[in-house]
Amino acid sequence: MNDSNSNQEITENNANQNPQVVYVQKSDNAPAILIILGVLTILGSLILMTYFLFFYSLASAASDFASDITNQNVEILPFLSYLYAPACIGTLIGAVMMITKKKKGLMLYTICQITFILVYIINNVSFAFAGEFFTYTLLLLVPSVLFLVLYWSKDIKKHLS
Repeated sequence: MNDSNSNQEITENNANQNPQVVYVQKSDNAPAILIILGVLTILGSLILMTYFLFFYSLASAASDFASDITNQNVEILPFLSYLYAPACIGTLIGAVMMITKKKKGLMLYTICQITFILVYIINNVSFAFAGEFFTYTLLLLVPSVLFLVLYWSKDIKKHLS
């Protein structure tokens, strides 16, 4: 008898309890790989912008010195060197936009990186793929192409809107 009363009490207690609804909030944060790529892109853009502005401002100020370093016609350097800064700034802005999950950032980043790669190759076509400059060219172009491929991968693109 005691057992039937305790079972009845348990049943009544369960009937009196209100069910609790638990809400799980979906995280709107960018995935870790997107944040890591974005931070590396920002750092790379800042370093390259500083380097190119410093190097090419010296090159235009001392054209004889630049001619000896580059073995090129120095007249082409100032014009093309001014395209590096906007490409780096656009890359920087595109990376920040992608961290905030905007697809327009991917488009801006892509345009600026393609501009950077083309300007670098045009500006250095005479010596970019020969001798000691080949390593330097690889250090600049391989990460640019690799990051373009990674940003355009499905895993990253699906998080951009």
